[in-house]
Amino acid sequence: MTGTPSWFVSALCRGSDTNYFFPEVGVSMKHTANIRKICNQCPVKEECLELGLESHNDEHGFFGGKSPRERQAINAERKRAARHAIRQARRVHDHEPAQALDMDRQTETGVA
Repeated sequence: MTGTPSWFVSALCRGSDTNYFFPEVGVSMKHTANIRKICNQCPVKEECLELGLESHNDEHGFFGGKSPRERQAINAERKRAARHAIRQARRVHDHEPAQALDMDRQTETGVA
């Protein structure tokens, strides 16, 4: 993605010092709490979080009120869920021909 997203005009952090939302490692809990407070009130919090997740910027800054570690966990969970969905789809797909054949037989014989 290049440029500034259109939703950014509504972001509460717009015009703020970028360094505030991309603090050094080991920043105080009070600073982190202040960032989260701003983000939790922001009308584009979800869009911001998605930007952070999609960009795989898991090392620095807060996006949508989530720290790098929290975004790493969300991305990991999404990958697990996607793998699970693929496995489930394969299982269903592998069984569909047999089920369809059984339904055809039931229709032909009139036995349910």
